[in-house]
Amino acid sequence: SLMLHLFNHQTHHRGQATTLLSQQGLDVGVTDLLALIST
Repeated sequence: SLMLHLFNHQTHHRGQATTLLSQQGLDVGVTDLLALIST
């Protein structure tokens, strides 16, 4: 339960940061966690 909360919390903040940067006209690129993790 705690790990799920931490994961969702960081996802929420990543979305907030992405929104703020996009509103300023910056291209934030790919923000999907699965795309950021190399396999």
